[in-house]
Amino acid sequence: MGRAAPIRVAIVGTGLAGLTAAYLLQNDEQRRYAVTLLEQAESLSFDSASVAIRDERSGDTERVDLPMRALAGGYYTNVMRLYDHLGIPYHPIRFLFSFAKAQPTRQTDATAAKTQGNPEGAGGAPGEYFVHASNLHQIPPWPGSRGVVAHLIEILYLIVCQFWFTLACFLVHPSTNGSDEGETLDEYLRRIWLPRRYVTHYLLPLISSVSTCSHDELLAFPASDIVNYKKLSHGQQHYTVCGGVHQVEGRLAREMEDVRLGACVAEVAPTTEGRVRIRWQSTRNGVEPLQEDVFDRVVLAVSPDIAGKIFNPLRKTLEPIPTIRVESSVLRPAHSTSSYSLTPVEDESRHPKACSHHRGTAIPPQVICLRTDFAAEQVRTEALHTMPGGTVVSTCPLDPQANAKRVLRTARFTRTLRTTESRAVIRKIMGESRVSVKKTDLATESTSWVNGQDNVWLTGAWCWDGMVLLEGCLISAMRIADDFGVKVPWRPGPARTHSSDFHPEFWEGLIWGLVGSSLAICFIVTLIGFGFLRQRNVYDNDHWKLNIKVPFTTMWMNMGYWTDTNGQRIQDFQQACRALLYEVLAEAGVLKNEELAHKLAILDLGIGCGDQSLELAQLIHQGSWDEYRYVGLTLNPSQFHLASKQPFQEFQLPRGRARTIQVFQADAARPGTWDEDVRSAVTSLANEHPEDQARWVLALDCMYHFFPDRKLVFNLAAQELDASFMAFDLLLSDTASTQQKLLVKIIGLAMGCPVGAFITEVEYKQQLSEAGYHGTHISFKDITDHVFSGLVSHIKRQDEALRPFGISVGKFKVAAKLFSWFARSKALKATIVVARNKPKRL
Repeated sequence: MGRAAPIRVAIVGTGLAGLTAAYLLQNDEQRRYAVTLLEQAESLSFDSASVAIRDERSGDTERVDLPMRALAGGYYTNVMRLYDHLGIPYHPIRFLFSFAKAQPTRQTDATAAKTQGNPEGAGGAPGEYFVHASNLHQIPPWPGSRGVVAHLIEILYLIVCQFWFTLACFLVHPSTNGSDEGETLDEYLRRIWLPRRYVTHYLLPLISSVSTCSHDELLAFPASDIVNYKKLSHGQQHYTVCGGVHQVEGRLAREMEDVRLGACVAEVAPTTEGRVRIRWQSTRNGVEPLQEDVFDRVVLAVSPDIAGKIFNPLRKTLEPIPTIRVESSVLRPAHSTSSYSLTPVEDESRHPKACSHHRGTAIPPQVICLRTDFAAEQVRTEALHTMPGGTVVSTCPLDPQANAKRVLRTARFTRTLRTTESRAVIRKIMGESRVSVKKTDLATESTSWVNGQDNVWLTGAWCWDGMVLLEGCLISAMRIADDFGVKVPWRPGPARTHSSDFHPEFWEGLIWGLVGSSLAICFIVTLIGFGFLRQRNVYDNDHWKLNIKVPFTTMWMNMGYWTDTNGQRIQDFQQACRALLYEVLAEAGVLKNEELAHKLAILDLGIGCGDQSLELAQLIHQGSWDEYRYVGLTLNPSQFHLASKQPFQEFQLPRGRARTIQVFQADAARPGTWDEDVRSAVTSLANEHPEDQARWVLALDCMYHFFPDRKLVFNLAAQELDASFMAFDLLLSDTASTQQKLLVKIIGLAMGCPVGAFITEVEYKQQLSEAGYHGTHISFKDITDHVFSGLVSHIKRQDEALRPFGISVGKFKVAAKLFSWFARSKALKATIVVARNKPKRL
């Protein structure tokens, strides 16, 4: 019996949603689908607006994605998994957001000019009133438009407002009452009493630049969109693709055999035989007659206005979904001279082969000036993104003519807006709605069509319950794969969406208590700061700064193990930090070589300034190991700089052999972001036969900070490296009350930890088992009594010792309060975790 003819599928539109759906169907394991792509433009549309800009002076070429394609970690989970699957390199990127008022004279983007040579030089642009560093990677630069005291007060005001908004997003769920399925963002912000100045001058300019719409249009969005975006991206880094997203487009479309460019689809209509007829017109050779083709199934990967235009059953249904046209331009630097020659590159072979965001070993932060016209009838924010090469990407320009002479390339694209009414329509189409669509003048039959009916499907950034961003493209394309019975290779488990699984009650007393306390603290701190700035005594002890000797002998940083071998309390911080490392190594049996192997390999995640790396090298050097291989990772650039200066050369293998100790700057929590050098060094640890080598992954007091969770590290250790795992970590106590669990969650968020950072021993063991470790080879040792109380005592002693010199331990005072509560309540357990990849030898 011959093989059945493939099912013919037409996909109209080649944005990320269309290309992803095509890729999934084309790579179906059973080869059931023959896919045809139809695109109205003369090139695939996902990267069609992007441009490569060549600096004729230096010869460097920079790829500029239009629109901007930065990813917020935590929210773009499936996009990043797709990139990992395709082997697309991406890296963290930091931003300086410059908030400014539009000037009446329409002055050009001074921020771009100021930061062309130094991207960290934000501050002082015309109308600038604040500069915010993403993830607080640096102290906010003084904008120069107000006094120092006023600036300090503004910082304190923003701290309170940001804390208020963050707490509300996690504790106050947007209302879903009513037939239109939810409250607007404006209604939600008023319900939580968020200060209006913070909303108008900070929140709306920032979020509207992401959504590319006016402030009024953003306020009409469903509140759930912004709340979920905040919750999922809170504390996460931003990422960007190395070299531009043209790589994504190329790899998704690489195996596509039937791609029809210049194909303008006029109509999509079901036939009486259960198939779908497409009438389309080729525009490649002028106006040509309409052509017809019949397919088994059709996927519309287009905006809702186009979908309603070409597919009649959706014409009335999609009318409530608003769309706008958005303009984005690449501009020359504001004060560039005639010799500053920048040229768009049309030849694809001349596109940059390397990432332009890198400068040597570091990735400098980039400035985005958010310039808002508050005097306009409809308030809008223009985003001016200064690229590493000096060009400026202007999105939603306030006055396009003002910068007309600077324009190198302009692109216009359709943006789908969100409203509570359109959310209800989309949820009903996608089969997610639990209530009827709001009864307006829409006919009942106009909303009866559901996705897949008539063998027609919808996909796109707007085809899900969330912000109209790239993640929606992936979610909707993966939904089509599910409907077609096609496996999604990058999905680790059952299909997931970004609907919230966090359902706490609105504890008014807790919120207002925290807010009131924060305001009181800010008022006191302001008074103290004002008094400090007005002090007249110049004869104090601050000349200690001239006497201190650097570099410091050690820069240890962990919670420490504060009991020595004789049961006495340790008083020295360095000794306690070493003791914690010894305890973990002893529990794992590494120091005594209980595995009786000749070679040892360790991947150390979160090495700080390298003190534990050096201590490990010294311990292993004194032990019985014939060979030692070590790779250490730290994310912080300044810590990496110090770690790379450690005297590891004393413990390297003899000349002619491979280096045994290597440290890198990398995000240990996200193996998918590692560059080739890091990946090669890590995988080299597993090159030896396991019978002759003991392999370990070490995580000393860092795992609870890992985004999005610990699972990626567990999978790396158990599956890729076939290594055992040892760690010092903080686990949620099984006996913690509901109030304690909530307080731990709030404390974790304040510490910059992900929402699910603190889990119980049972949940921890389950995650290790799912990664591949056998339950009988997993052990936990509670050392709470030897950790928190000792650290609290040391912080207090250190504060008293430094006070005469005018030095404060600062943030560690707050940490001492938290650790003291941990010690008393036992809500969190300080725990040593060991998971072996094979049974312990007796």
